[in-house]
Amino acid sequence: MTRPASMLKIILFWMCCLGVVYASDADIYFAYAIRAWEYEDAHTAKIYFSKLAKMGDRRGFSGLGMLDVNWWDYAGFIVPDRREIYRKDRVKYKEALQYFQKAADMGDGLGFFGLGYMYFYGKGVLKDKTKAQQYLQKACQIWEKEGKEGNVQAYVFLGRLYAGQRQYKVPDFYNDPQKSVAYFKKVMEMGDPRGYFELGEFYNQKKEEASADKKFQSAWGYEEEAEEYYQKAAQLDYAIAYYRLMKFTHDRDGIREYLQKSADMGYGTACYELGYEAYNWDRDTQKALKYFNKACIMGDYESCYLVYHITGKKPAEPVEKGFWDWLRDLF
Repeated sequence: MTRPASMLKIILFWMCCLGVVYASDADIYFAYAIRAWEYEDAHTAKIYFSKLAKMGDRRGFSGLGMLDVNWWDYAGFIVPDRREIYRKDRVKYKEALQYFQKAADMGDGLGFFGLGYMYFYGKGVLKDKTKAQQYLQKACQIWEKEGKEGNVQAYVFLGRLYAGQRQYKVPDFYNDPQKSVAYFKKVMEMGDPRGYFELGEFYNQKKEEASADKKFQSAWGYEEEAEEYYQKAAQLDYAIAYYRLMKFTHDRDGIREYLQKSADMGYGTACYELGYEAYNWDRDTQKALKYFNKACIMGDYESCYLVYHITGKKPAEPVEKGFWDWLRDLF
């Protein structure tokens, strides 16, 4: 082999290797972004979705779109002025539409879902349920294909869509709890804790319905199944599962232990509740501020307000962490 040919082969080899590393980084960023989003940490989710978008990854654009279209959930410390909210609605929905369209143009399922969601509810666009259904059907087709190829997140999206969960709720077209269970079982079989957790959610809802109908024997059975699935999700380090397990524990120490674990693993609601408990019951202002600040940085309005109430100072804008800072925090 000639020297130039040999050099070309080496260069191509390293280009392939670098491509693999780059793709791996994108998958890591996406995993962190999704986990942060699920844990109500919009700040961290935005960091990683932004990194993906800068890399030209379609998942970054659709993720940023979801944060924008649900911006009020992560508003942080703002003055609840109607004019400001209306103005921000217009800005955020315009941005979301652009992000979703870009992601959809690149063949992203969540991009098509986002467009369908916006047209279904008329967020930033004229309400058009026919167009919404077309986009949603396209999203489902992409997710079905990706799921069969081993993409667990695609099955998570499908399960949440058919379960009618908030942020995925389009009841005119998708409201089939049994179908959602089938998808979550696939997620569970792929070893993802969200499969166990969502099955826990399903049986917990069945328990509530049975209790309302005074079918107490059935309710007891559903409750046992729900707790079993939550326990399995918690064993796989899913923070929200620990939070759910509090309702199955009747001693005060057990409830506090689950709440502490959930908060320390980064679940926003648990951080707020732990701060609230420290402030109102334990009279521990330092601990309260620690967890209120943590939840505030994630984007929780109530926590930001309580930081202001306790300190008299408006919470500082969160400082964005780099990838290695985030990785170091995990360990």
